[in-house]
Amino acid sequence: RKDYSNVKVINSGIGGDTVIDAFNRLESDVISFEPHLVIINLGLNDGWIQEVVEDGNGGEVEEPSDNENKEIGLNTNVDLETFKKYYCDIIEIIELADIKIILMGINPVLGDPSLVNDNIAGG
Repeated sequence: RKDYSNVKVINSGIGGDTVIDAFNRLESDVISFEPHLVIINLGLNDGWIQEVVEDGNGGEVEEPSDNENKEIGLNTNVDLETFKKYYCDIIEIIELADIKIILMGINPVLGDPSLVNDNIAGG
């Protein structure tokens, strides 16, 4: 068994943040610590599907965001193109700082499973 007591771990994640928030805090909350390794686990809050409330007259009110995903019936916190841009920018900044990166994916946890995968939905 190895002793890792000399390893310092800094969790710079903030619950509820999107990739845009993480990008805006990257320098102060990550790069400034000069880490050897950064683990990136982003996307759940960005892809969170919001309910679009109709006003009864065919209009929509109280939308948490307004993005391209509405065209396919979804209303997410951050649209796909914006997410990709900021995610790639984060990776590029970390790589330019010569820091190793581990990218983690997210698992769907809420909502209609058929929006994620027909197999999960039982299809």
